[in-house]
Amino acid sequence: MGRQARAKRQRREAEHYAASLTACQGTWLERAPDAAELQRIRQIDLMLRQYRLQAMQMGRDKAGTHALSLDVYREPEWAALHLDDWLIEDVLEVIGEPPIAVDPDDTAFTAWLLRALGTIAHARFRRALAEQSRRFLPQYAAAGRIKEALAIEHNAYMTVMSEAATPLLVQMLVGGLARYYETHDEAEIGAIAARPADAAPDDADAPVARAAEDA
Repeated sequence: MGRQARAKRQRREAEHYAASLTACQGTWLERAPDAAELQRIRQIDLMLRQYRLQAMQMGRDKAGTHALSLDVYREPEWAALHLDDWLIEDVLEVIGEPPIAVDPDDTAFTAWLLRALGTIAHARFRRALAEQSRRFLPQYAAAGRIKEALAIEHNAYMTVMSEAATPLLVQMLVGGLARYYETHDEAEIGAIAARPADAAPDDADAPVARAAEDA
């Protein structure tokens, strides 16, 4: 990890661990939720329980829920939850750069994503990212986007309660990776990927996440 990225990580992690994981600096997500925001989220959570039947149907329709979830997480406002540079650098140091897939049937990039999540998606990470994602619930509910809100809740639950590579985890990793490659030159990225990691990550023994389809 670069010196600047490490310093940024340490500073932000000391202030708010969840915010230190993502590119939320300068946004409302950088601040920990206050009592009023937490109350709004609880109210939405109670409201969504009225849609229990829909939630159960979404749980059975894994492919449909997976596609809907990815569509939600690709919306511009979620860019603030894309993984921050220091996490991307940690991944590159541990497993190297992602492969370039030309054939649409090539699963090498998917396998790389699973390995990447296996190096970082420990229990604390999963809970923090899930909790940050639930902060979007009030705005989706206010817009009447109940199905999307249910998808956010489903992903948050599965992210915490399983080892699955949920759409939330996958898209926040992919988004962070894309931003990193857009803002760093090839030589710098190659140097980071080529050097050995400073030390094994705290979650080195974490099992590789299951495929996103299992979410």
